[in-house]
Amino acid sequence: MAISETPSFPARDPRWWRMEELLLEMRTIWFGAVPRPFHSGTLLVEPEGELVGLVDGTPEEADALVAEARRRQAYVVVTPFTQPHDLSSRLRAAGYRLVQRQGTYIYEPGDQPAPLRPARRGLIRLLRRPLPIRIEVVGEDRLPLWNRICYTAFGPRGQTEEESLREKERAFANMGPAGTWYLAYAGDEPAATAILYQGREASELLAVGTVPRFRGRGLATALVRRAIADFSRRGQGFLFLDTRPGSGPERLYAKLGFRPAYVRSIYGL
Repeated sequence: MAISETPSFPARDPRWWRMEELLLEMRTIWFGAVPRPFHSGTLLVEPEGELVGLVDGTPEEADALVAEARRRQAYVVVTPFTQPHDLSSRLRAAGYRLVQRQGTYIYEPGDQPAPLRPARRGLIRLLRRPLPIRIEVVGEDRLPLWNRICYTAFGPRGQTEEESLREKERAFANMGPAGTWYLAYAGDEPAATAILYQGREASELLAVGTVPRFRGRGLATALVRRAIADFSRRGQGFLFLDTRPGSGPERLYAKLGFRPAYVRSIYGL
């Protein structure tokens, strides 16, 4: 189920705005960003740069925002409900270019994940023995192990493993009891990670990753199903996640009950 640029909910659906608010909240938790008002939006000052989001203003306010964002060399987030609607055109006219697109997907209580299907009986799968999968919730004392698996799953991304661990330790402390950090085992081997962050209205699923040698063995599916079950027990709000449109993870999440909401575009110089 490919996500499109066309909103799947009425314009200015309050759930959308809450997703974007939680996006900035998560960056504050994760990177230690400092949010501040910025013309008709919000500016996050992060260690590696600056980002402007939640833009909701008039065309005149947008001109001032774009000029100041350009001066600061800040990235700017644009969504289908950003005001003014032509902000992306104004950014391109100022020399900005599209650097990233993120699909946002929503799951709500009452949505039903697809039933488990028998494994495909291709040759490779026949040669693989079924994996016993076990999922644990980790505490602070096991963050080094959790981080090592996540670091292996996602790659360095410009960080050393030690830098990645410091980032995770900060995020773990900032999330507190609202964050559930999952570690999935393939047999006795730690092999995949995920985080469920439960806010007051919106909850987010993030850091779903599997180490290369265990990909395609059902670990990500098991983690997402566990997170959905834990979220559903609360019985309120909605759950969402971000991933690259048209990717394998997008297809997985669609099978598990997530519906496409909108595309978030990030512009940079």
